[in-house]
Amino acid sequence: MRLLEEKARAKSQEKERPIAGWPSDAQCPLAFAALPPSVIAAHVSPLIEALRAGCGHGRVSTLEAMALALAAGGLHCEAQAAQAGSAGQAGSAEQAGTAETVPCSLALRADASALLTALRPLVSYVQAVSQAVSHAVERNEAADKADAATAAATAAATAAATAAWSAALALVPHLAPPVGLRRCVVCGTALSSPLRMAGHLAGKKHIDAVAKAAHARGPPPEPLGSEAAAVGAANAMLAHSDRPLRASAAWLVEAPDAALAALTPHITEQGAPPCGD
Repeated sequence: MRLLEEKARAKSQEKERPIAGWPSDAQCPLAFAALPPSVIAAHVSPLIEALRAGCGHGRVSTLEAMALALAAGGLHCEAQAAQAGSAGQAGSAEQAGTAETVPCSLALRADASALLTALRPLVSYVQAVSQAVSHAVERNEAADKADAATAAATAAATAAATAAWSAALALVPHLAPPVGLRRCVVCGTALSSPLRMAGHLAGKKHIDAVAKAAHARGPPPEPLGSEAAAVGAANAMLAHSDRPLRASAAWLVEAPDAALAALTPHITEQGAPPCGD
């Protein structure tokens, strides 16, 4: 255990050991330049403003920071030149230095202006993309609203037509259901007894299901109560209720249900047999 600890300690010391020939932080301190906070606070970034409106004040991109640094360097050169002139310094060396300060300041300002000018195409591109995205979003929202309005109008028209079909179908006399059938394939209702099928066929759930199927084939018959409406409703009931139910009886009717449905009328007519001991 002690051997492992010593090996771990030696490894950590190797990691902390400086590279041979590399100057230490004390010998070569890290140099950096910072923009005055007032310069950044007064700046409005056109790039950040193009990316997000209202957020460019007091913020700078990397390129803009470089341009502001160059401009600040030019102002510093001018300030040094003005300070030297106001102090009344004379001599060939001082005059030569002052003479070189003006071109230096102009060059720094020109570089700063060139950087900001180079940023304009990118700003224009970002603005164009932002506008295109904004217009696309507006078009999509308008299309969504139009689709929602169309869907609402379609739903309202479907509900009205289905209600008209239901009213017409409610006046149609129903045929007797298949003997022993207790599952409706029209609306999916499963009954506990085949004796309840006749009542189910006259109920609202079944009639509404037939009305929806009839609406998918055509408009409701008008006017309600007329002979044409009665014929149309009877044909719809035959096509969407009676025929599917009779076709399904071949595989849905079970023998006990058929026997119960067949014997029930006779039991009702003759009365229940007396219970034996």
